[in-house]
Amino acid sequence: ACAQGGGGSRAGGGTAASCQSQGQEANLKLSNFGFPFLWHSIDVWRPGTETQSEQLYGVGETTFEHQLGYFVSTVRGAADSEGHDDEAIVRTMRVVDQILNAT
Repeated sequence: ACAQGGGGSRAGGGTAASCQSQGQEANLKLSNFGFPFLWHSIDVWRPGTETQSEQLYGVGETTFEHQLGYFVSTVRGAADSEGHDDEAIVRTMRVVDQILNAT
């Protein structure tokens, strides 16, 4: 795999760090992994298919606040699964595990 880091500015200030990796079956790009509480994206593309982009934001709060709020609600047993696809979350965790195991 080939990894490249980069930087750039986003609207509203700040520096964006990104990393790209080329695999045998797909390519992966992580955008702003250094400060994901401000904004972030994970892009996966395979030859001959559309790019799949993942972003999860709340309503006005930072990504970190959104994630922390959902975690706290889940721990307290009050999480509302509306808008959250639990199966997709599990699939994402499996992909992250596969990436870690491949390195």
